[in-house]
Amino acid sequence: MTETLGIYMSDGGNDVNDGSFDKPVKSIERAIALAKARDYGIAKTVYVREGSYRLTKSVDIENVNGLYIAAY
Repeated sequence: MTETLGIYMSDGGNDVNDGSFDKPVKSIERAIALAKARDYGIAKTVYVREGSYRLTKSVDIENVNGLYIAAY
């Protein structure tokens, strides 16, 4: 089984949170930043909770190996 790091995102989250299930982040920008910072050589999945999200700028997902984005 492949190990995966989960980063959770919710429109009710807060970008000062750590991205855990109980403390999700609010923005895709913060979720991607956490994925980049936690590059342990394992797959990373950003779990996006149902809601409305607005991008304020382009999001660079280059150099994030093994990144997946999924709804939860």
